[in-house]
Amino acid sequence: ILSGLSSPRHIYLDEPNQFIYVADRLNFRVIRSDLSGGSRVIVAGGNGNGAAANQLSDPCGVYVSSQSGTVY
Repeated sequence: ILSGLSSPRHIYLDEPNQFIYVADRLNFRVIRSDLSGGSRVIVAGGNGNGAAANQLSDPCGVYVSSQSGTVY
């Protein structure tokens, strides 16, 4: 789960769905990984530092709505 991260700042544990979300600060992204260590997907950012809709700048927190699944 932790390989390839650069200065991870915050995690959110989604136990019912068996996911962990990580704010990966210096890779400018939020990733979701299943707790079994299998798949990992970028759910926000991942396109460098910036303010565009597909970018993040220094993400340092993550929250996922239990009702909608929206990542904040």
